[in-house]
Formats: sequence, structure tokens, C-alpha cells
Amino acid sequence: MADATNNNAPQPTSGSQNPLNSEIASTLKAFGVAPEKPVVPEVPQKDPNEGSNLQRLRTFKGDLEEVIKTEHISTVSVAAAEEQRRAKKYVEEESVAEKVERRARRTHTATIAISLMLVVLGLSTGIYLYVASQQKPSVAEQFNFTPIIFVDLESEIPADTLFGRNLGEHLRQKRDAVNLRLGSIANFYFTTGSGETKKLLDTQTFLKLLGVSAPQQLTRTLTSEFMLGAHVFDGNQGFLILQTDQYEAAFAGMLAFERNLMDDFYGFFGTSVRGHPPVGTTAPGFNPEFKDKVIKNHDTRVLYDEGGRMRLLYSFVDRSTLVITTNENTFAEILTRLQSKRI
Repeated sequence: MADATNNNAPQPTSGSQNPLNSEIASTLKAFGVAPEKPVVPEVPQKDPNEGSNLQRLRTFKGDLEEVIKTEHISTVSVAAAEEQRRAKKYVEEESVAEKVERRARRTHTATIAISLMLVVLGLSTGIYLYVASQQKPSVAEQFNFTPIIFVDLESEIPADTLFGRNLGEHLRQKRDAVNLRLGSIANFYFTTGSGETKKLLDTQTFLKLLGVSAPQQLTRTLTSEFMLGAHVFDGNQGFLILQTDQYEAAFAGMLAFERNLMDDFYGFFGTSVRGHPPVGTTAPGFNPEFKDKVIKNHDTRVLYDEGGRMRLLYSFVDRSTLVITTNENTFAEILTRLQSKRI
């Protein structure tokens, strides 16, 4: 009966393979250690001293020793393959760590850059707001008024402080104090009141304050807007721009005003003709009078001194604008700026 039982026990076939051997062979093959000959599975032998049909206990160490014998490879090759496996795993882990570190460095650098940009932006905004708060608003911003021509400097003169003073002398000092680049223009605008009651001085009040004896035929045609200023050229040249809504009457009034024009405005224009005295104190026998002259295609009336030097000129550059000044170049600059305003 014992023999029959042993004969019926399942025997390993030549076509079956040991799974553990196959796994070890695959591992060695993956690391380039190829066996010299195909793996021939061994059929475990029964221990003659034991009557049991159970196979002996298998371990990884035992299977490894068995593969070394059957595959004809050395323990050095196995150790080398294991070292290669470990080195590959280390390289992969190191590569991942480097990627993480690089990503962290990029994130840190970007954070610093953005922070610096925000700081610079904040400082720039603060500086701009501070400078803007310190700047004095222009005439246009204060009074919703656009100067007759565009200017490079605006200077306020509180008219309330001028009563009882020599206004012409004061205005000449203001004109001479202008310190701008060549060709620039400064605008002197006059105000009355303070705070919410502050307003611009009108033309008629300004002429009365200056002591101008212009005929009513002229003054009643003038609008409330005027401009007194200085042009930086050959010294600081003064000018006055008036506006009218009745050209014919204003032109006739200016012809009648010619005999007193230089005297009335000498306080402001005086130094621009190099210290020559007013018309009333010229040498005996000299009778100064205005003469016609075309300047920049505009009809002008010009006053010369006894030496033939231009002392004063005026012109209606259009039917609503009257320009009074002392220099042809200043007159030309005003024309240019008037034309630019129209464009």
C-alpha cells in the first residue's frame, strides 16, 4: 500500500519551472547578467530517511545558491548586479530631490522679485502722491480758465496787496525776476479774495489799478480776460494781451490812446527799452509818434525813439486779440503760440 501511495504522488514534469528560480533569473537578466545555459529545473529528490511526501523548506538563500550553481555565474556577478540596482535607485532618488530643490529655488526667487516690485511700486506711488500734493494747481484748475496762450510758468499776484503801491514798478520787478530758459514765457495772473471767494481780476479793474488813462471807447469793448507776462529773450520782455468783442471801436480807441500809451505803461515796459525815459521827457524838438509796420504779415503800430530804436508796438492780430509788447521776437513768439492754440 505504501508503494502505491508513493507512485500516485504528483511528480514534477520537465516542462514546469520553479517560480522563484524564474524570478531570480529575470532579475539577473534585467541587470545584464545572462545565464550561460538555459535553466534546467531540478526535481526535488525525496529523502530516503523520511517516509513523508512533503518537500523540504525552501529559502531565498538556498534558491540563490542553486541558481548560482545551475546558471554557472559567480557571486561577484550577483553582487555587482545588486550594486547596480542600488546605484540606479540612488540616482533616481537624487534626481527627484534635485528637481524638488530647483523648483523650490525658482519659487523663492520669484517671490523675492515680486516683493521687490511691489516695494518699488509702492514707493513710486507714494512719491508721486507727495509731489502732486505739494504742487500748486494751475490757473485753469483753480478758476476753470484757460490762459490766452500756453505758458511755461504761472505766477500769482494777489491784487489786494497792491493798493497804495507803485504797481508798475512792482510788475517790472516781477518781470525781471523771471529765470527761465531762452524763449520761455511766464504768465502773471491777478487774484482778489481768498479761499472759496478767490477769483481772477478782470481787465477793467486791472487797468484802473495800474492807473491807465485809456479812453472809454477802448475800455468798454474789452472782455474780462487779459494776460500780462514776460518773454525770456534779450532780457525779459514784457507783453500785454487784451481781448475785445468790438474790433472797430477798439481799433479807434487805440489810435486815440497812442499819445498816452507809453507813459501809462512805462512802469512795466520801461526797462525793456534800456532805460530810455518816458515820452514826456525826451529831448526838445523830438515828437515821438507811432508808425505803421508789417511784422510777420500783421499790420502793427510801432513807436521809435529819437535814435530810431523800437520802443513799443501793438497789433490786432485778429479781430478779437490785441497784443502790446516791446520786441519783434516777442511779438513773433506770441503769434506762434496763438496759432498753436487755434490748432
